[in-house]
Amino acid sequence: MKKVPASEEMYEKYDLSLCGETAAVEDDEVHALWEHFGSIPCFWHSLQRPAQGLAYTGITLIPPSSAKNLLDRLLQQEQLCSLKGILHDAWEKGCYVIHFGI
Repeated sequence: MKKVPASEEMYEKYDLSLCGETAAVEDDEVHALWEHFGSIPCFWHSLQRPAQGLAYTGITLIPPSSAKNLLDRLLQQEQLCSLKGILHDAWEKGCYVIHFGI
């Protein structure tokens, strides 16, 4: 994300203007790796809704520490190079990643 999410701000719409770099991941790739996403601490729709894993049909805010955790889990995967690059940059720069549902 271009900016740190405000705690009271709701992210309920697909809005690419919130993003810097983007990566499209096909649904079948996400489903094949779902167990890697399930226990990652995230936020659903706003920082007021802490959760585990990706919001299946909604918006997920992935904090920098979780970006690193997810990146570590995906390093063995040959695919998803652009996603791994975004996760690495987010962790390194202390930025959030926004995920727009499956």
